[in-house]
Amino acid sequence: MVKKKSVKSQYSLEFKNQVLEVLENSPKNMAQIAREFGVSYPTLNSWNRSIGDKNKLNF
Repeated sequence: MVKKKSVKSQYSLEFKNQVLEVLENSPKNMAQIAREFGVSYPTLNSWNRSIGDKNKLNF
């Protein structure tokens, strides 16, 4: 059996900031927003934790 390599998606800084802004201003929960933008919940959670002081991401 051949294993498939996992592909790590790379998102632009602008996209990350847009998603986080929606997360901050929306009554929807994180899982709903992750599905709407096509990112995984753990990815969005990681981005959200990375901005603990409410600053925009600077990856």
